[in-house]
Amino acid sequence: MSIVVMTFSVLLTATVKNIRQQNNSDNWLTVSGKIISSEAEKNNYLFSHIFPSRYSAHVEYEYKINDQTYTSDCISLLHFEPGGHQDVLDYLKDYPKDQQVVVYVNPDNSKKSVLEPGKKIVGSIVPLILFGVLLWASLSHFFIFSPEQYPIVSSFFINLFE
Repeated sequence: MSIVVMTFSVLLTATVKNIRQQNNSDNWLTVSGKIISSEAEKNNYLFSHIFPSRYSAHVEYEYKINDQTYTSDCISLLHFEPGGHQDVLDYLKDYPKDQQVVVYVNPDNSKKSVLEPGKKIVGSIVPLILFGVLLWASLSHFFIFSPEQYPIVSSFFINLFE
């Protein structure tokens, strides 16, 4: 069961890191870019024959930094899409092909960029994090979690909230 706690710890750490990066992306370098493609893609998943089809927005863009051209399809680091075909088509109206856009580029890694910086999704992610914390706390209590017994897991959480 310690594997479950460790796996959850890693996933929670990655999620919090992504949230921090997304919140800081407002301060990233801005450059001009151009939309290369913009389309709704149908998602195929288990039980898709029972439930309505889900769609996602796929937007690819290019930008230049120091005469080096980069391409990306990352709209936001924490991007949640509408799901319905018409909702996705409506969303894509903001990103038509050949449109000039402002691209926010990570100053530490020019290959990482977003079109929607600092997007706050606290309302969507808070219940997920709370559920995770409660699950972790209940597992910890149930298995008499102690820092001496699971030092790696303990260090994840100590470093996570510093």
